[in-house]
Amino acid sequence: MLRYSFIIVAIAMAGCSPSVSKTDSVPVLPIQPTGTKTEFVEYVRWAKYKPGTTMVKRTITEEKGNPSKTIETTTSKLMELTAEYAVVETHLTGTRFDGVKMDTLPVTQKISRYFYLQENAKVDKADKTKPETVTMAGKSYQASVSSGKDRNEAGEVTSTVWSSDEVPGGLLKSETLIQATGKLMTIELIELKPAK
Repeated sequence: MLRYSFIIVAIAMAGCSPSVSKTDSVPVLPIQPTGTKTEFVEYVRWAKYKPGTTMVKRTITEEKGNPSKTIETTTSKLMELTAEYAVVETHLTGTRFDGVKMDTLPVTQKISRYFYLQENAKVDKADKTKPETVTMAGKSYQASVSSGKDRNEAGEVTSTVWSSDEVPGGLLKSETLIQATGKLMTIELIELKPAK
């Protein structure tokens, strides 16, 4: 009987003792990124300017046979620039084809300077481009022009893009046409105001 009592007491004592885990004292570290450290083109283009720089683009959407157009103005302002990221605030205003006014709340985007490209990642080959001098917002730019075709539910879509590393975001102008409906969307840089 004494032997069984001893066993019960020993089990009870073991249950009352504090449990110590080796992992309690070891901090959990975040997973470190791997791969090739690469700069975002968007960051690089904004980093050429000082905070306060403002870029304005106009988008016109029109359809063949319809005199009404949708006109949007997108204003992007560089709010903050560090060695690690850029903060850009974007605000859209305009008028729809049916006369309804648009005025969205400003949206803030934080653009990191770097991302990590995995070693086995596939990189798309750059489209074939041709150089061209383009005058936008009262200034001439050396642009790369690329054209292409695609398809959506409405049929064939053709597009031409004029881009330059000299402007934030890179886009100077673009034209996208849906052949079947005659719907044309044009985006143009209309103003680039340096920081004061």
